[in-house]
Amino acid sequence: MKKTITNLARGPRLFNVGEKGKATANQITIMPGETAEINLQDHEHPVVKAMLAAGEIAFGKDGEKSAQDEERVEPKGANLDAMSEDELKAYLKEYGASVQGNPNRETLMKRAREVAAARA
Repeated sequence: MKKTITNLARGPRLFNVGEKGKATANQITIMPGETAEINLQDHEHPVVKAMLAAGEIAFGKDGEKSAQDEERVEPKGANLDAMSEDELKAYLKEYGASVQGNPNRETLMKRAREVAAARA
């Protein structure tokens, strides 16, 4: 699915491109402040959702919602409470925060809040 993505983060963001469900080595890097229209492999991927929730990326040019983009762009500092456990794990992984074993939701939330506070 073609998506226009704007990188609002301080660093580059990497995306898998191509047909969903097929193994691919195709990736694209979007640098800070850049907007690109790409064939995003999986816009529902937990890492993509975590980047959206953290305000690091936005669908649409400069974060503006376009006619083809149905997703709601969350403001920076989005509510971690709304994330699923998989999204929290992806969020933590994205920022290099480790969790040992199979943590419960409370542990994931605590660690995610620590990461969010450190990034603020």
